[in-house]
Amino acid sequence: MILLLTNDDGLGAPGLNALEEVLRDSHEVWVLAPDKEMSGQSHSITMNEGLKISRFPESHRIAVHGTPVDCVNIAFQAVMPYLPDLVISGINKGPNLGTDILYSGTCAAARESSLRGVPSVSVSYASFTGPWEFEKAASFIADNLQNLVNLWNKDNFININWPEKYRGDSVIEFTRPGKRRYKDEMVCFHSPRGGEYWFLQPAAIESSEEKGSDTLAAVNGSISISTIAVEPSLAPESSIHDMIEWRGV
Repeated sequence: MILLLTNDDGLGAPGLNALEEVLRDSHEVWVLAPDKEMSGQSHSITMNEGLKISRFPESHRIAVHGTPVDCVNIAFQAVMPYLPDLVISGINKGPNLGTDILYSGTCAAARESSLRGVPSVSVSYASFTGPWEFEKAASFIADNLQNLVNLWNKDNFININWPEKYRGDSVIEFTRPGKRRYKDEMVCFHSPRGGEYWFLQPAAIESSEEKGSDTLAAVNGSISISTIAVEPSLAPESSIHDMIEWRGV
């Protein structure tokens, strides 16, 4: 296969390196990833400045001074001579479960690929603290490339979360996104030279654990695979609309 690898942790991230290592001998692998960590960028793109790229001596390995979605766009439209058969974004250090998907640059790169008609999967290791056994997750992806392409369709991308409590007999669960609530805080710093700076301080995360959710699968030590819609969808209609008297119309 012709594969494009990207992520939001940056070109030197161990999860990305593990994927490249296991795939490069049997496939044509292109790697375009941010030149620094770009976590939490969601689906942002660079519009008002040029994208600087740095080519490495290794064939098909390029650092992009931009977001994960920038990496996919420049790969498809400028760098690669042909479209890949599959885009793999990750392996992210940390989970992308439920509500995380909205914020994730890892997931956004996969979403952008699907929007452009190319099969895509985002892969995350559902642990903040490690140890991260990226090689095991990478081997699972390598062994199931064709399965992932077959599972994909043009309206979705595939989101995989590798469990923190992985066991050799861990099962695969096909899941839906759960709900996550973040207890982050803003912390202020006053510069001795003047100026007020605010930093986001991560704190506890509350996760719903409904049956069939990716969040519950992660708790149970299962490999979670979800298909995620790439287009915005309407909320269910409600009869309350008929009870509102809109003004000015």
